[in-house]
Amino acid sequence: MPMTIQMNDLADSRRMDDICRGSFDTIFVSRNGKEDMVLMNMSEYRNLFARLQVYRKLDEGEQDIVAGRVSDGFEMLDRVEADVGV
Repeated sequence: MPMTIQMNDLADSRRMDDICRGSFDTIFVSRNGKEDMVLMNMSEYRNLFARLQVYRKLDEGEQDIVAGRVSDGFEMLDRVEADVGV
């Protein structure tokens, strides 16, 4: 479950390290009662970033379809086979 901590809680770096390493949840850091930053462990960050890259590629593909930049899959395979000499 995500948690929220106060900015001054970051001063206890050992505690923050334990919290981040022991949780796959996002930790929101608030300043003056408003969420200001996010902490997460590196494994979860990498996972999130990898998913973001997939979503970007899917979006690029959708934009290509809308713009008409498409090819018939079977024709493309035939061209690739011809280029490779298979």
